[in-house]
Amino acid sequence: MLEDRDYMRQPEYGRRTSLTVALIVVNAIIYLFELSVSGNPRSLFIEDNYFALSGEGLKSGFVWQLLTFQFMHAGLLHIFLNCWAIFVFGAPLKKRWGGKNS
Repeated sequence: MLEDRDYMRQPEYGRRTSLTVALIVVNAIIYLFELSVSGNPRSLFIEDNYFALSGEGLKSGFVWQLLTFQFMHAGLLHIFLNCWAIFVFGAPLKKRWGGKNS
């Protein structure tokens, strides 16, 4: 009876949605790639001009910046906190907004 109500159900702490884990893995892979090419001064120019979100870039037709800027991180603490936020808030938001396995 009471178990049928949403607010009385126990959360599933052990399970995380595949989208949440996928976003964390993609963030980590892209960050490692950024670290591996960061020794090249030209790579910073390419990252800033082609992948970072900017008004000039969007005016030039670089619409992919709307997606790629989300995966750029300024340092280890930055990516750690972003991945932690995805881990903590990803599954509850997906459940609230709905999805395939909600």
